[in-house]
Amino acid sequence: MRRISLLLSCLLLAFTVGCGSSSKDTSASSTSGASAAATSSTGACASTGTRKFAKTRFLLNAGLAYGAFSRYIIKPYRAGSFKQGANGRVAALAKAAGSGLFVADQLRRAKNNAVSDPTLCKLGVPLEKAAAALTGLAAGLKSGSFNPTDLVGVDSLLNKIGVDSAGAGAKIQNR
Repeated sequence: MRRISLLLSCLLLAFTVGCGSSSKDTSASSTSGASAAATSSTGACASTGTRKFAKTRFLLNAGLAYGAFSRYIIKPYRAGSFKQGANGRVAALAKAAGSGLFVADQLRRAKNNAVSDPTLCKLGVPLEKAAAALTGLAAGLKSGSFNPTDLVGVDSLLNKIGVDSAGAGAKIQNR
């Protein structure tokens, strides 16, 4: 039963990561993402994209990212599952590494949706930084040698993004 559950989880993860947006959405978001990234440092967004349901899609992607990060990365870390000699350390690190890549992908998608919404466009740069940090963290978790300060830094960055998002009228909930 456990193997079937693990197999279904892997298939679901592969399906979710494999499903991307169309090339039309990607080109529109990359153009608006560049302009939003350039203008977010000034505090105002010059132009936003034309994605449909951008705020709703942002909340879905960010909620999935927060839920996976919380469940498979930060909670096992706080419980001591990543320490040398801990029971189930290899499994916990493998789950955390896979989840890290999933979370980075969801944050990338959330960034593309955030820059398309005028109230959330300022979150583009922090979301991009968090996705890049998580990609590096996932590589460290996969090898079994990661820097705990990087993990805590990503956690505080995600918490700040959540606070800023709630301030913009889009409260992120773990999914």
